[in-house]
Amino acid sequence: MGPYNWAEALRIFEQVEGRRQNSLTGEQRERLLEASGGHAGIIQALLTALVDKSPSLPAFGQPGWIETLGRQPAVTEECRKIFEGLGQDEQEGLRAFGRGEGASIPPTIEKSLFTKGLLKRESGDARFFCRIFEQYIKGLR
Repeated sequence: MGPYNWAEALRIFEQVEGRRQNSLTGEQRERLLEASGGHAGIIQALLTALVDKSPSLPAFGQPGWIETLGRQPAVTEECRKIFEGLGQDEQEGLRAFGRGEGASIPPTIEKSLFTKGLLKRESGDARFFCRIFEQYIKGLR
């Protein structure tokens, strides 16, 4: 199942906020929704990382805050689960895409990655479904 659309993702965000008794501003929610790509697990992990308020986390909106948030354990664990749930060919396809070698991905694997919502088209260009997952994939060795 791929990422949720914005309305569904917003509803998930509000549910998780309610369970955690933590409320975000509209701007914070919008920026986190964008960073999560609408993936429910990543939304929950981002909120966990925010609630835990790691001392290494820059203030909201400061340079590097979303990248630092994306490196928090709950968030990287969620990205790992997504990645590990894929077949080896799909994993290699994502790694190749992260290295800028998208043309080397076999068409059947590329189609699978788009169908699963891990890659998307935006203004005609292929992209990862979210910045957080892109950061994770590019950090793999």
